[in-house]
Amino acid sequence: MANKNKFHEVENIRFSNKSLIIRIDGKEHRFSLEDISQRLLKASKIERETFAVDQYGYGIRWNLIDEDLSIDGLLNLTRPSQRKKEKLLVYPRERQKFPHLTSS
Repeated sequence: MANKNKFHEVENIRFSNKSLIIRIDGKEHRFSLEDISQRLLKASKIERETFAVDQYGYGIRWNLIDEDLSIDGLLNLTRPSQRKKEKLLVYPRERQKFPHLTSS
């Protein structure tokens, strides 16, 4: 039974060639190590297989190579509070004053 306090159910983490394979929320995902982590790509088998999953399903930590991956980052997701910030409207006049702000 899923824990309602968890962001994600993360299970069955394994590596195949140059890929990280994870079951997230009941669905299997395959990620290219070249795309997600040079540290994992270059890591030994022992370094890759020594990890801990956050108790809330937020991320995975590889202590031996000092690498952290968030599940939302892997899935290219954002939390509601982040989406709200991204949808901040900036009008043309304000864009000139604050070029670091963008509109969606």
